[in-house]
Amino acid sequence: MKNILLVLGLSISQMLLGQAFEGKIKASLQTEQGKVDYTYFLQNDQHATDVFITEPQATHTRIYYNKSNNNICMAWENGAQKNRTKWLSTNVINPSIQVNYDMLLITKTTESKEILGYQCQKYIFDFPTQKITAFIAADINVDLVAHTAYQKDDIVAQTMLKQHLPGFALEWEIEQKTPHQISRFQSLEIEAKRPEDAVFEIGKSYQEQ
Repeated sequence: MKNILLVLGLSISQMLLGQAFEGKIKASLQTEQGKVDYTYFLQNDQHATDVFITEPQATHTRIYYNKSNNNICMAWENGAQKNRTKWLSTNVINPSIQVNYDMLLITKTTESKEILGYQCQKYIFDFPTQKITAFIAADINVDLVAHTAYQKDDIVAQTMLKQHLPGFALEWEIEQKTPHQISRFQSLEIEAKRPEDAVFEIGKSYQEQ
């Protein structure tokens, strides 16, 4: 019942803001382990995310998500080899990061700034083990239910979903308290134009594993 109310609350927020955002968002994540570049391709009924890892070894993975059946597929390149998984239910994929939301303290500050043409409000999510500072653009109405279905380790989006905060965090910083580590996410480019359907098609040259 609690999950039904959560989804209903978010759906009402999306109705108030209009249809979910369709377009492309390029972003970069810098962690203690290295840098990861993301490109999110968003349509109403399907999503895809390009993940480029440049350090310590260059890899490219594309994650496909079909909203109608809640299935996910991953395709990746390793040199000349192109491989893909079968289509899997997102229900069988568990997040590698566990978060206790019962101890969360959330603060909506009066600070705001413009990022890539969008006005963003500053929020602070304070957990016992980590502190998240996020600048959220409410006008970028990303379908967080769909996004977090396949981006299960996106703590910022998961937290926004649980707190009924519509929008998308264009910038955020996670400060891990013990051991002390800092990760920074920054959006680099936004294109509010529906992606071509070809983006969501898996090439025939990819071998199923």
